[in-house]
Amino acid sequence: MHAFNTDLEWAAKLFNSVKAGIVIIDPDTRTITDINNQALIMLGSTHDKITNTPCKDCFIDKYNGKCPVLDLGLDIEDEELLLQRADGSKLIISRTISTILYKGKKYLVESFLDITKLKDNDERMSALLRISESVLKSEEDIIRLALDEAVKLTRSKIGYLYFVLEDNKKNELADLNLFVCSSEIFENCQTEIVQDYLLTNAKILAECIQTQKPILCNNCAKESGKKCYKNNYVPVNRFMSVPIINGNENIVAVMGVCNKDTPYVDFDIKQLQLFANSMWSIVKRKRIQLDLIKSERQYRNLVEQSPAAIYEIDLTELKIITADGNIEKLSGFKKEELLKVNPVELLLPEDSIKFMNRINKLVKGESVSNRVEYRIRVKDGSVRNVLLQVSHRVRKSDGHIIAYVIASDITDLRRAEAKAETYFNLTPALILVLDLEGNIESINKYGCEILECNMIDVIGRNWFDLFIPDHEQKKVKKVFRNILTKKTKFSEVENDVITTKGNKRVIAWRSSVLLTASGEIENIIMSGDDLTDQRMAEKELEKYWISERIRLQKNLDKLSLLGQKRETNDRF
Repeated sequence: MHAFNTDLEWAAKLFNSVKAGIVIIDPDTRTITDINNQALIMLGSTHDKITNTPCKDCFIDKYNGKCPVLDLGLDIEDEELLLQRADGSKLIISRTISTILYKGKKYLVESFLDITKLKDNDERMSALLRISESVLKSEEDIIRLALDEAVKLTRSKIGYLYFVLEDNKKNELADLNLFVCSSEIFENCQTEIVQDYLLTNAKILAECIQTQKPILCNNCAKESGKKCYKNNYVPVNRFMSVPIINGNENIVAVMGVCNKDTPYVDFDIKQLQLFANSMWSIVKRKRIQLDLIKSERQYRNLVEQSPAAIYEIDLTELKIITADGNIEKLSGFKKEELLKVNPVELLLPEDSIKFMNRINKLVKGESVSNRVEYRIRVKDGSVRNVLLQVSHRVRKSDGHIIAYVIASDITDLRRAEAKAETYFNLTPALILVLDLEGNIESINKYGCEILECNMIDVIGRNWFDLFIPDHEQKKVKKVFRNILTKKTKFSEVENDVITTKGNKRVIAWRSSVLLTASGEIENIIMSGDDLTDQRMAEKELEKYWISERIRLQKNLDKLSLLGQKRETNDRF
């Protein structure tokens, strides 16, 4: 008898210590006969209020009033369902229904895990993926899409995003600019919406900026003394705002949402903050991508429109012998002045050495490239980059080597390239430029960090041979071929890569093409996001839920055995 009582006590402790909701249901009356502490916490209610109530009152009905087990004969395992809490809010649960024998009677046991945060995390990642993959052209469209996703994610009604103006010297009337807000604000506003206003008038938004911390208010009417957010646009019952902080620790914007049906909690703040930060990273990457495209267009325009200067130079005597009018624009010197100047004196020291080395090769009868680039010091002291197209001949009268030169000023071109190179290396993504054979023409610094390689060691080598594992070769090469044959102009794919140190990384790629002036494919550009840590976290989370379900099932089996033991003891 003593052992039996000990088993009962142990069973009660087990029943109430399990980190999952458990409800015992009488199949005859279809009412709840017992419920554990975790289920009461999830429901936000008490034991007295829940017991003897119909089980269908706790769960959002999805079977038109019928019991999935007793009426429909379904096996319910890991079913996603909504749980109705006492305060009106809802939890997303994973439910399993089993049976237990007690005193010769079968009871239904509904066990469930709260997966709300897991589903919210999935929603956040899905929302960010939709934003990242969007083909929207303007930054405003991207941020507007992000704001709509933030409103859905937090189950709010309206949202807004204010930019914090970086330079207030030119506009002393405004510190904040309302960049985007929900369409509901425009539809229901009672007055003209002010786009710009002083930070001192921003009330709760100012507090968010000054403290660099999220702000939350769940009862605006009651907490009006705390400088709660007020406006004449739409009624605000509750809201939260989070700061968006750039890498330099300066706040660039404030994102906020309002009027969730139930109070905002710390998890809502965490979700919105993570979402806002990730959204800003996507916006920065989009900006860089647009700047790269702009720089590439500028590159082509500069090459096509750059005026050329034409002159002849005697390489034996090192003097310019003829020159056209454009040489003055290029060098700043008049033609008469140039005819008296040693051309070596116009070059920077390193370039003069390169110039003399070319001459020495020509004297020895060796061949040199007909294209060469130099940096020259022009008359005003500034430096220009010039690209020379050169042809050589030997003058019969005296045997001097004469060079016929067409010179183009490519200074702006080199500056545009330097700017593009900066964007190229600052973008928080792996950027590759491949030729039509899949050989690496360029890779940014971030890409080298991910692939654990040195840039000099991979340029010119084949991307597929160097980094793509055998099991991914067929899929990745098929995508590459489709791009080359213009079956797809824009491609997205996720695949494994192997770093030079043998480590596996999971990369989500977006690929596009660079075209020549005639419309032919010149290069493939690939932009990749490293999802390795995210995928590992997802696997760990999946393992956790599997282990929780296994542990829960073992505990339920133990409870079932105790019930059977109780029944056996009652017989004696």
